[in-house]
Amino acid sequence: MIDAQAAQRGLSRRLAYFCGETLRVRVSGLAPGQFVTVTVAEDHVQAPLIQRTAEGDVDLDPETLEVLEEGRSYVYNVWAGVADNISVLMHGEMVARRSVQPLIAPEPQDPQDPQDPSDPLALTGTPASAATVGVAYSFSPDVSGGTAPYSFTLVSGQLPAGLLFDPSSGAIAGTPTEVETRSGLVLGVTDADGASVSLAAFAISVAAGAGPVGLMAPPNLFTAAQSSLDDVAHIDLQGNWEVANGRLRSPVAGGTAGQAARLSLAAALTPGHAHFIRFDQEVSAGSLRARFAAPGLSPSRQLTAPYMDHEVIPAADMTSAATRLDLQPSTDYDGSVGAIAAYDLSTVDPNLVASDVIIVGGDSNSANATSERFGDEIPTSARETAFDPRIWYMPCLRATGNYPTTDSVRHVPQPCIEPVAAVEARRMSPVHAVAGALVGWSAARGRPLLVMALGDPGSGFMNTEDWRKSSAVATTGSRMWSELLAMKAALDALGPAHEIVGMVWSQGANDLFGGDYSVSGQWMDQMRQFVSDLRSDIADVPMVMWSVGQHYEPAPYDGRGAAMRAAQLRLDQDSGDAAWAIDRFRVVVPETGNELGGADDPHYTAHGMQQNGRDAGAALLSLL
Repeated sequence: MIDAQAAQRGLSRRLAYFCGETLRVRVSGLAPGQFVTVTVAEDHVQAPLIQRTAEGDVDLDPETLEVLEEGRSYVYNVWAGVADNISVLMHGEMVARRSVQPLIAPEPQDPQDPQDPSDPLALTGTPASAATVGVAYSFSPDVSGGTAPYSFTLVSGQLPAGLLFDPSSGAIAGTPTEVETRSGLVLGVTDADGASVSLAAFAISVAAGAGPVGLMAPPNLFTAAQSSLDDVAHIDLQGNWEVANGRLRSPVAGGTAGQAARLSLAAALTPGHAHFIRFDQEVSAGSLRARFAAPGLSPSRQLTAPYMDHEVIPAADMTSAATRLDLQPSTDYDGSVGAIAAYDLSTVDPNLVASDVIIVGGDSNSANATSERFGDEIPTSARETAFDPRIWYMPCLRATGNYPTTDSVRHVPQPCIEPVAAVEARRMSPVHAVAGALVGWSAARGRPLLVMALGDPGSGFMNTEDWRKSSAVATTGSRMWSELLAMKAALDALGPAHEIVGMVWSQGANDLFGGDYSVSGQWMDQMRQFVSDLRSDIADVPMVMWSVGQHYEPAPYDGRGAAMRAAQLRLDQDSGDAAWAIDRFRVVVPETGNELGGADDPHYTAHGMQQNGRDAGAALLSLL
């Protein structure tokens, strides 16, 4: 049986099944309306030989599986989600072994024959019956006798949420996420000769954790009721604001234009600590400033558009023990705000606190230059990753050095909320979504997460804005490699002992030339060398790469897009390609249906950028 969790993404597991048996796929933790799809294919390129979908368990019966040849290896994927938003939960190699019940009975053997196995198959070990939410759990059985190789199965029962079963070793491991008891669990093993034994049935009871584990997110300085404006006792409306339908609105009839709404804080702020203000804004005229006051006034911008809904106050600019937040409108302001929040960032500020670091870089599909524009085509509600003050990013901004729209400065960390500014644009990128999949992992290590946002439109390996360390192309040669080194130097200069833990890259879309990408010196060689240089000069860490989109086929429409994607998939650590597979390297194929334009447009919608980010983040998490 394949046992997966809906909360896990991109897990790689090797699976062995026996011809003539039903293979059951079970996914726990599914939300209402979600379904499970299982595919089995000859490789990562060919269409599936088997594809089954169900709202619960998916059973692949012997008749369905008979298309698979005994002794061969295949590629399987377990997907879950809703109609237009599914994700890979588990994937890997699937090996078809001979039937547990041989068609021809073996010849009787002499018990004294030394060729007979001296020890029968045995499985021992006692799984711990008690587990705790947020605390790692692990159990590995001991197997002896019989004939290797062995195949393990969870014969019956369902593991608690957060625990996963490894069919290659029989291990049960993970971190429980819910208080629950699962009983009737039976773990079994089968050897190469078809002999099977099982442990006695057992149960795992998960208790509540003793308290918070890891780095907690800084709390909102306003209560939930204050942020939602159900409680407004702390607000001085100054005759220019009113509360209606959960929002602060200005102006009001007969009011004094330009008067600030004053929101009292429960305690004075700490000078020298970085702070962050965010809210939902609707504005049809004028501008708004959000700043701390009394005493002093913190620096602020004129926020003139809905997506301009936050203010960062660096530690050096927080000079007074402010006691309130002022929302200061211009005299012609017409708009409203809601969901008002403020944070003291001192426990997560990368200028002070050692952080985990990931690099998200490459061409425009790793940046925010090509999806729809905030305020023009997409609203702020298009953000699919919740704000988390433990996520920060460091912008590249190679061309200008700053981007006032998002208050971004080259190589200066700031809290991450879309639209981020890797390049000069106010569009959606995958950066926040990648980080959203990893911030919990970093928090469990007691560290915030900082993203080095290095995307640059048009970049690649083949005479474009060039990422190659050794490129000699005039003007653009090695310029992006130099950018990477410059950002790494800026990271090191922050002071704390930051650690780069992984990288995500988008490469290939600007390098399509229609030839054989695996020829010596061509794209495949360039990518392998790029990974080698990164691990040698930057950080020896796991990496994920987005392939070119399944839709992408530029003129002259000769199959060069599909050829590049097939070549890229050979680099995946699980591709089985001995010549090209790279260790600790995953290739993620973007979901179809999220492309921005037609077949000749390699880019993605705002949702597509974020879905790509989630898939890449999950794939990287599986390697950490």
